[in-house]
Amino acid sequence: MELGAAARLNWAQYLYQFPLGVFAIALATAIFPTLSADALDTNQEKFLSGLRRGIRVTLWEALPASVGLILVARPAVQLLFERGNFKPADTEWVTLSVQMYAIGIAAFSLNQILSRAFYAMHDTITPLNMAIVTLVVNLIVELPLIFTRLKEAGMAVGTTVSFFVQIALMLWLLHRRLGALGLRSIGIYVCKLAIATIAMAAACVMIKKLSFFPRDLSKSTALLRLGMLITTGATVYFGICFILGVNELWHKSVEEVHQRR
Repeated sequence: MELGAAARLNWAQYLYQFPLGVFAIALATAIFPTLSADALDTNQEKFLSGLRRGIRVTLWEALPASVGLILVARPAVQLLFERGNFKPADTEWVTLSVQMYAIGIAAFSLNQILSRAFYAMHDTITPLNMAIVTLVVNLIVELPLIFTRLKEAGMAVGTTVSFFVQIALMLWLLHRRLGALGLRSIGIYVCKLAIATIAMAAACVMIKKLSFFPRDLSKSTALLRLGMLITTGATVYFGICFILGVNELWHKSVEEVHQRR
């Protein structure tokens, strides 16, 4: 790889880890005590219910975060990093790596929930084995790719692919151990999220074509472009989710009100 590739990859990791740290890891940490308590309960359905809710809430945030980060990667990189020795050419490479990482945000986020489900059942071996599988798959995928036009972005592709493999295996193992995870209902829920996410992406693409959207893609307009895309995307996504009845934060607040009553 070229000189500076490792640093560029490190900057890309900062951006894709932002939604993980703000939401996914925080959610997994908050839900872990409940999962641990429910795992000791003889009523297995209670544990499954909490796990399903964790998966649903995670996907509610992760899917739009994934697509949204792909759409805003370039102005975000320009605004945050492009200065001094960080040149426009570096922006292009970091943007590509960010987008490759962003594809896997849903897998990265689900890993936080599913790993804690195993820990809640006092199973520390399975997450360890899954980490080994992830490492092996990562190396198999990324080593050939870094010699292609992707260069260091190939490492981001390897990370993304390996986590999707890990999530698939963890879901399969949980299904074998616990029985029905309700994947069909989760699948229907994901379809609704996909509709909202596609609408969000379409709105962002359309606003880019409007006359008032900056045509200058330099750093000077990065903040304006980023603000317009985030505002448009968030408004459309939350609006469609509300219409479809899949706004998890709204449902959570309603449940809390009923519990207090």
